[in-house]
Amino acid sequence: MEAAAAVSERGRVAPSHARERSGDRHATAARFSNPAPAASREPPAQWTRLQDRARALHAWEAKCGVEEVAVRSLEVQAQADMEAVLGRKAALMEELQHLCREDALLREEEAAVKAEEENLYTATSTRATEDSAADAAVRAAASTNARRRRELQEAHRGLEQTQLRHAESIQCASAELDDLEAAAADAALRVDRTAHRLMDLERRLARDTEGARSRELERLAALEHHVRDLLCQLESGAEPQ
Repeated sequence: MEAAAAVSERGRVAPSHARERSGDRHATAARFSNPAPAASREPPAQWTRLQDRARALHAWEAKCGVEEVAVRSLEVQAQADMEAVLGRKAALMEELQHLCREDALLREEEAAVKAEEENLYTATSTRATEDSAADAAVRAAASTNARRRRELQEAHRGLEQTQLRHAESIQCASAELDDLEAAAADAALRVDRTAHRLMDLERRLARDTEGARSRELERLAALEHHVRDLLCQLESGAEPQ
């Protein structure tokens, strides 16, 4: 992340230097494109070729600027994708913890239901051994216990279904979490590749621009020297060579 930020910062600084260099070239070109009105002859062919090279260099720098903007846009998109993946991962982790807590509560409730069911079975067995005088009470208690047992069985089935749904939800959440982790790793790899590509592009742009500028400055210096010689010859009234 720090490398990507450094690359972005260099990307923001580079266009300003390019504009300064372009301004220098425009100023030099303007200075030589408007010579003194002492001579009404056509400009030398070397000067025309130099202007063509300057225009080609400006077009090449504009193309490099467009490519740099596209690379920076790709880097920003990859960073946004990574942040979205990390946010989704955090939300899924929180949901998974909530499901685990709810599953623990369901297990506790299931244990309480089983304990109550065992108590009902024990009470039924104990009352079955009572004397015949309490048969009516035993039958009433048995009916109540049977109804309660059916209710408990239905509750137990409901708990099992709920646990099954929670298990499926946990499995789906785990699978989605694995996918998000893989997506986060892929996004990190894309950001790293983008950063390396931008660094290579900046180095190549700086190297090519510096070389082109040096060559153009040398040509401009030679042409300026030639123009000064011509002006001196014209001022002295001599025939230009």
